Amino acid sequence: MIASAINPGDKAFINRPLHYSDKMVGAWSQYTHMHYLDCVILPANENPKDYSGSMVNIITPYSFIQQIQASGHKGILSTAGNSATGIAMVGMSIAYQFPLISVVRNQQGKQKLQALGATHVVAQDDPNFAPQLKDKTSPSSPSPTFGPKRS
Repeated sequence: MIASAINPGDKAFINRPLHYSDKMVGAWSQYTHMHYLDCVILPANENPKDYSGSMVNIITPYSFIQQIQASGHKGILSTAGNSATGIAMVGMSIAYQFPLISVVRNQQGKQKLQALGATHVVAQDDPNFAPQLKDKTSPSSPSPTFGPKRS
């Protein structure tokens, strides 16, 4: 494939190697600029949705944990706890013994993550959501966390 084979409007998906490097930083932004060799062009008659969930973007949580650890942070606050990447983050945090607080929308989501081994999950539909989150993220809590902020 050559660069000229990619045209505006082409349907494509990201195809990245599953290893960490300074050039491979995950895909947790709305837009990204990447090398054309990291993309796979789909035939015009293919539905991109058929490819979007075929594999969890495992490099995102892996790279995120690597970057957060290298920056000296003590944990992660995941604001997308029940997304595919949020669920993968649970597995990565367990595997790397790195503290994770997952925020989910409801009690059902909380139970789902707890069944996967998550130990710090807060549900937005809980009447005590704000104090629970504040307690889990306070400097005096056993696992202080730092995470992305929403604007």
